[in-house]
Amino acid sequence: MLDDFFNDVEDATTTVKKQLKVEAKKSNDSATISKPKAIVFHIDDLSKTSNQIDRLVKAPNAKWKNLIPFYVLQISHHSTLEDIQKRYRSLSLLVHPDKHLHRSTDAQEAFDIVKKAMNVLSDEDKRLNTAKLIEQGLKQAKKVYIEEQQSPNDNESLLKSLQEKEVFKVFATIESKRVDVERRKRNQDLREKQAEENENKKVKLEEEFDKNWRQGERLENRIGNWRDFQKR
Repeated sequence: MLDDFFNDVEDATTTVKKQLKVEAKKSNDSATISKPKAIVFHIDDLSKTSNQIDRLVKAPNAKWKNLIPFYVLQISHHSTLEDIQKRYRSLSLLVHPDKHLHRSTDAQEAFDIVKKAMNVLSDEDKRLNTAKLIEQGLKQAKKVYIEEQQSPNDNESLLKSLQEKEVFKVFATIESKRVDVERRKRNQDLREKQAEENENKKVKLEEEFDKNWRQGERLENRIGNWRDFQKR
């Protein structure tokens, strides 16, 4: 799934680059490139409950996009904690499973995703770190945008599209590395456990061998003593 996601991101980024070149050729404007605006995940109509549940659960690559708590709550990463809390209350009430018994499983999953996002953003350090990661993606998008823009024509829609793709890619890459580290740790733990079990098995076999050998030695001594007695 991650490979498919990165392929989608790469295809979308390539498309944006091509569009930028086409737009650049059409324009002879001599104005300077304005500073790209900070990414803003626009607030959808929260009255469309089914759309919200589908966005969080059923949408393509939702698993990777939901890594960004600001995306989950559909709010700018510049938002205050108070605004974030208001958005959380509105969205959590909207997707609450008690209100959607006909699709309670999807609603519960959406509700859990929203709650997890709020838990991250409630922590100041995590909230600031998440915002920094978004800025990192924006910086990369700006770099690509300027490199590919052959003329000073400013295309905000294409820039925004490129920004979103780069931000998603930052978070997906981090998650991929985290999963890989956990996988390697599990494998290491399994190897250590197997080695410990093998060592315990070896010790047990040695103990059994020693026990059998001692029993055999004692039996041989008893037989020998009986033979010596008969010879008298």
